[in-house]
Amino acid sequence: MAANAYKPHLVILAEDKANQEMVTGFCLHPCVIERSVETPPFIGGWNKVVTQFSKQYEVSLQKYPERRLLLIIDFDELYEKRLAWIKSHITNDFIHRVFVLGILSEPEQLKTALGHQSYETIGQTLADECVHNVYELWGHELLKHNQPELARLMKEVKPFLFKNR
Repeated sequence: MAANAYKPHLVILAEDKANQEMVTGFCLHPCVIERSVETPPFIGGWNKVVTQFSKQYEVSLQKYPERRLLLIIDFDELYEKRLAWIKSHITNDFIHRVFVLGILSEPEQLKTALGHQSYETIGQTLADECVHNVYELWGHELLKHNQPELARLMKEVKPFLFKNR
């Protein structure tokens, strides 16, 4: 999906295929405005996400002031340490436009905990909860750590990301 870089939009960088499939499910939700989100191919590792952000996307934030960036990573049970490290690589000029979300461990554990739903189905459920301000799945043990960052993200992107709110 490609967004208009000169209008408010969200670029989502996913660490791996499972996260990318959840992002795809999220974006397939009928209330997500397709032209307001861009989803490049998954990158292949949380540290590679940060590297690509630093090399490519940080510059684009300067060029496109309407751009918001979401990094989707696996926290591998190191939430506080990994989040702090990632945020230390984001300049203060852009910290308010960059968000980091992810599963506390790995997507496979969430999929198992949810009865082996597809990643796309999980992503659609997460989107539906954002649209309707009901955060049941987001409150799951493997996702609840995201709540402060999710609240910050929704405040920033909800006005342009969803229709029929």
